[in-house]
Amino acid sequence: MSEAYQELLRGFTVTARGAAVELPSDVRSINKWVEILPRADLLKCADMLSGAASRSLSRKHLGATRFNLMEALRPAVVDCIKGLDKQFLGSPLPLTSDRLAKAELALFLHHTLAEAYRRAVVELCHPEGDIPMMRSGNAAACIARCLWHCQQVLLISWNLYRTPPAGIWSAMRSCYHYAVSVKLNNHAVEDGPAHQTVRPHDLFVETALMALVNPLAFTPPELDQIKTIAAGMVGRCTVCKSAASEHSAQLPRDEADDDGVETGYLEFDAFFHVLSEAVSANGGMSPVLLPDGHTLPVRTALVKRMLRALGQASARSATRVYGEYPIDTVVGLSGVHFFAAGRIDFETYIQNLSRLSGQGISTAADWLESGETPNHRMQEATVLDHSLGGYRLRWAAGQAPRARIGEVVGLNSAAPGIGEPDWMLGIIRWLRYETDGTVMAGIELLTRRCTALALRPVQGGHAGQLLRALEIPPLEEGLPRAFLISGRIEQNTPRLEVLYGFEPYRVLPPRAMESVLTETTALAVNIDYSLLIEQN
Repeated sequence: MSEAYQELLRGFTVTARGAAVELPSDVRSINKWVEILPRADLLKCADMLSGAASRSLSRKHLGATRFNLMEALRPAVVDCIKGLDKQFLGSPLPLTSDRLAKAELALFLHHTLAEAYRRAVVELCHPEGDIPMMRSGNAAACIARCLWHCQQVLLISWNLYRTPPAGIWSAMRSCYHYAVSVKLNNHAVEDGPAHQTVRPHDLFVETALMALVNPLAFTPPELDQIKTIAAGMVGRCTVCKSAASEHSAQLPRDEADDDGVETGYLEFDAFFHVLSEAVSANGGMSPVLLPDGHTLPVRTALVKRMLRALGQASARSATRVYGEYPIDTVVGLSGVHFFAAGRIDFETYIQNLSRLSGQGISTAADWLESGETPNHRMQEATVLDHSLGGYRLRWAAGQAPRARIGEVVGLNSAAPGIGEPDWMLGIIRWLRYETDGTVMAGIELLTRRCTALALRPVQGGHAGQLLRALEIPPLEEGLPRAFLISGRIEQNTPRLEVLYGFEPYRVLPPRAMESVLTETTALAVNIDYSLLIEQN
């Protein structure tokens, strides 16, 4: 018995769920059973399919029997999953309990079919792992189906910023390693429900490349572009037992895997160079030239974030300090401005700037006594670890804010409830919603102290509308300061009038107004913010 076949035998994780339905044992009966499914009642149909498919895993079958049964059942399951997907994909996060239940059902159906096809390979090649004569097509189809359904589980999990079900990566690796051992990794398989021709190598490498760039750090539309790039690069990337070059990384694995688990390596040198060549282009868009000659226009900021996720940015290699401690957080620019301005809303802030502009700005005025509003709340999080570049946070179940990739977050560096808040500013780079309701986030630090202010762009001698903004001193000495505002500024180098109000740690005389020449850069592609960098 080969080592690859022994690996294929291990780690089946799906348990029974859904209606207690026994699947018929022959294809003709399954076809009749599928015909009478209550398709008009999506949830009932999904419940029956999940119950029948998961309970069938406990049966033993000989040869290609399970493969034939699953082939008869699979079109109905895929159609049901498509109906469920429409109920939750694209919905605001975190999902409502109803939509979350539908998402979990779709994940379970994909996972169950993946395990069924993996078990079908085991039974087809029983007992030594050799493929029976004239059965290589069935074996290749089983492997490809398993890998495709595992990939769908991961794509849904990444779109919802959730931890994938246990065992997904070990199932993918075992199927791929077995395909290599029997020389089926490049066998083309027609997949009707998936509407494509697939190869085990392509499916596995495409999914591994997506995992390599930290998919929890991207929005669903960005993930679609990343998937297109990864799909175009599968022929230039290889899986190997040891690191083949500096652009090699250990294959992804499940969180439950031991540190000693040998997963192999993905060599992604071509993937890295295609991205590097694209990002050298000028402008806000970078044309990614794929090996087939197709050019995909991608935002330069997205390509840079992909390269950073591949391990090129210093922040990802910085030493991290571990230790759990509480920290107050505020999500969103308006909320950070409210607290950094001394707990007053922007309208009041502007009114008092106008009233006090001729008298200097007082930090002890009675209008700073305003309290917290329902729309601006501090929420306590737990810092799990941090480095010079940022923080890894966890919000408790029921306490997590509504957040998305690219949103700004205020972090109170002062101890909670003690003294004057001292607001750092960061940006959410990745999110993960855990099954227990907690939310994890990776925060890239922009500055260790931000200041609330108002500014207005000046164009052709005419001042625009006053805008809510934050001053961002640089993290490193010698770099220019920046200003973060709501909305987008289209001019390349707008001149700003900056008005200061509340500066709790001011050591110099009050600043009433300052004229600044800036250039505009993108902070995040999915949030309407502009980052204005001061020109020296």
